[in-house]
Amino acid sequence: MNIVNDIITTIANLKKATTALNKANTAVLNLTVSKVDAENTLEIATAKLFTEGKVEGSNEATRKASIASQLSREIDAVKQIEFSLITAKAKATEAENNFRMTNQILNALQTVAKVQSGVSEG
Repeated sequence: MNIVNDIITTIANLKKATTALNKANTAVLNLTVSKVDAENTLEIATAKLFTEGKVEGSNEATRKASIASQLSREIDAVKQIEFSLITAKAKATEAENNFRMTNQILNALQTVAKVQSGVSEG
């Protein structure tokens, strides 16, 4: 086992893990912004329906159903982005775990290299 080669390989893997983590976090950020935009679009469209008197119903449930039937595209857009955001967050968590694991492997290899070379930990 050549510890130097293992360390070099792990450093390369750590660089890849860092890039993957940055991409995953960027995706989460972008989807969070998209979700806020979609929610704002839905709120504006809902307010417009009320202003124009297009919301029907004498109780809350009926009014919600009226809004849902008229704004199904906007509601679906929010739901799709929410699903994508959940997926992106899961991928970001996976990328963070991979980064941490790779970093821990590097630390362990460095410790082994020090021990093999006779350098004390202190």
